[in-house]
Amino acid sequence: MVGDNIEQILNDGIRIAGSGSCIPDNKFIPGITNVAGDILTDFCFNYYKFYKNLATGQLQLMVTGTLPCTGIGYPNSRASNVQVNITVFRSDKTIIFETMPSEALPDVFFENEMSFAIVNGNHMGNIQNQNINTGTPAIVDTKFFNCFAFGNGAESYKIRDSLVGNSFNFGNRVTSVSAQDYKRADRFADITYSGVYNAESNVNKLNEFNMGLLNYKNLETSFGDIYLMDGRETDILVLQEDKISYVLASKNLISDSTGGGVIASVPEVLGNQIARTEKYGISFNPESYVHWGYDRFFTDAKRGAVIQLRGSSYSNDELRVISEMNMRTWFRDTFNESFNTQKLGGFDPYMNEYVLSSNTIELPYNVECLDCGITQTFTLSTLAEETNSLEYCVDLGPVVGLSNVIFTVGEIAEDSNFEIIVDYDGVIEITGVVTTDGVLVFDKNKVSVETALIKINYTGDLSLSILADCCNAPSLTIVQIVLTNDYESGDTVHAEYRYVDGDYVSPLQSSLVTFSEGTDVPLVSRYNVTTNFVGTGAFPPAGSVVSLISNKFATDTFVFNPAEDEFKYHVSDTLYGNNSGDLLSLLALATTATPNVGGGAINYADFIVPTLENYLYLIWDFRQSIPVALCYSTDSAVEACCNCTSTPT
Repeated sequence: MVGDNIEQILNDGIRIAGSGSCIPDNKFIPGITNVAGDILTDFCFNYYKFYKNLATGQLQLMVTGTLPCTGIGYPNSRASNVQVNITVFRSDKTIIFETMPSEALPDVFFENEMSFAIVNGNHMGNIQNQNINTGTPAIVDTKFFNCFAFGNGAESYKIRDSLVGNSFNFGNRVTSVSAQDYKRADRFADITYSGVYNAESNVNKLNEFNMGLLNYKNLETSFGDIYLMDGRETDILVLQEDKISYVLASKNLISDSTGGGVIASVPEVLGNQIARTEKYGISFNPESYVHWGYDRFFTDAKRGAVIQLRGSSYSNDELRVISEMNMRTWFRDTFNESFNTQKLGGFDPYMNEYVLSSNTIELPYNVECLDCGITQTFTLSTLAEETNSLEYCVDLGPVVGLSNVIFTVGEIAEDSNFEIIVDYDGVIEITGVVTTDGVLVFDKNKVSVETALIKINYTGDLSLSILADCCNAPSLTIVQIVLTNDYESGDTVHAEYRYVDGDYVSPLQSSLVTFSEGTDVPLVSRYNVTTNFVGTGAFPPAGSVVSLISNKFATDTFVFNPAEDEFKYHVSDTLYGNNSGDLLSLLALATTATPNVGGGAINYADFIVPTLENYLYLIWDFRQSIPVALCYSTDSAVEACCNCTSTPT
């Protein structure tokens, strides 16, 4: 029925009628009705409409003829009747083969050339634009179709359904839903590469790293992190923590089934990883690597070895462990004693020698912080009268407040002691030298600094358990109040706020406010109460800077008046309710945030959060005074009440 041109055929069809005042015209009424007999009747019109019986699911065609000419003035009137002949045309030439459709992937999305702007938070469309204020959704016609139709019931994925014609193709801009959760990938054993550089065609894409091209070469992760790469004639020398390997550059090898020989090579940016059979790597010391001519020197502290590689590619490299030349024991002991310190390598071209120096500078490393609330137990031991130390990091999260470091002594030998030091953002708290259980308290007062460093200095033999407790963050209730005038009822504006604490900028809190109408004093258009821990989300700690903002979106109607509209705040242990008495008391105590900054659509004022109590009140006072003519009298109050005049006598 749909697409079979029924309406056009009925409206333009041949009409055969007997004698009368008019020749009846055919008129098709689009749509489907669910009420039997719900069809028009009229003079000189034959109406057609589809009817669906909801009980049986049958789809029927309803037809009405013209009205009969009856009544006064028609003494010889006769009844009107209509006859409908339906002809079903069957093709005698075109043969259509139907195919069973295949199920499409439910999570695959095809991208076309269309894009739509977002204006003031509203999504635009090509049929209807969104309006959040009125609840109007955006309507978009994606112009999507997946076949060609020929008007005779036939569809094809090829132009004119030709055997040799171009087929329908969605293109390759396809988006799908990943079965894995979105999370950060730690690529410690992968190589990435940029675009190409071609001087002849003036193409330079060396700074282009397109993640959509999956331009990664995944190396064997069991070999550890990649610490150094050195480009050579036909390959890249890759030194991982526990392995020496080569990655073919600009080509790949294809070997026969037995691995006995190379058959051919194919172009590829990064090819296979070829690992050496020796059990050596560079450990954690890329600073020991030196390249001079065909020689490459480096250390492997984990295996107590100094390595020499001599050659120009993977096919002719020769590995020698030069520390085995009567120095094996010395290097083993030296590397064990200085495992986490630098091994600086260099080459002396005059003496033709590899020069190696081990110092006391610790290697850089990424500090992995433990979560707060986890107990760490340490068994510590030093020689008599010798002091040693260890340290670790604790992640306290964004909340602010006092945090406790609780330490418990398990066993402690005679003449043994310890000292605990907490470093939070440069502020040091220290226990002093102790031998018993205790608690060290420090103040985590910044949202942007979430970690603290705990250091233990100890002498002798002892067993110690340390619990870095999470912050005892106080709760805070924020009450947002917007005060307006009755004569501006129906106006809208966005009341917003955010705070800055050091390097941390909180998310912007924005609320659409529609001005209320009424006679309450003061008139409240918004009274909102939220509670959470200080430092989380939009709950500012003491000392942070809060910005109270009036933001007039393009769809808003309220115009901020810098001369009269104000931003106010107040900190209290008292909850002031949404009633005239409480609000008038609150306004008498509230502080006005000055000066007003900004202008035009965005106006705001900043204030420093004082010492917090249970409640923080944020007030947008949009009330404005208006001139009013008062009644007065020089004679009596009765005259002023009952005989009002605006002109003094």
